[in-house]
Amino acid sequence: MNYAEILSYGMPGLGFLLALFTFGLIKLEQKKSKPRKPILVAIYVFPAL
Repeated sequence: MNYAEILSYGMPGLGFLLALFTFGLIKLEQKKSKPRKPILVAIYVFPAL
């Protein structure tokens, strides 16, 4: 995946990458035996910035 090419689409590209990164973070956190609530809150707030 070429991030520069995706970002060349402007705001939609940035939004897509943020959603993709957020999905990856949530997926990693849910693999833990006990997900950390503060980390999950931070992950959900991250795309809103």
